[in-house]
Amino acid sequence: MFEIKKICCIGAGYVGGPTCSVIAHMCPEIRVTVVGVNESRINAWNSPTLPVYEVNIKQLFVLMFFVFLLSLLNNLHY
Repeated sequence: MFEIKKICCIGAGYVGGPTCSVIAHMCPEIRVTVVGVNESRINAWNSPTLPVYEVNIKQLFVLMFFVFLLSLLNNLHY
């Protein structure tokens, strides 16, 4: 078994940004880094004004986190 300590997401758009923010929020022991070519979007993720808005963002984050976990479990080989 292995332990995930760092995650890097390439792309801070409507998929990568929220996905990594959920991982960072739900797994504070994992260092999450998001990289992208749009400097203003990266700056927005580091500010109080987020670059994306969803009405039910909390439910979306939880759903995306569980999808991420399921994909990890799916890729494990015993």
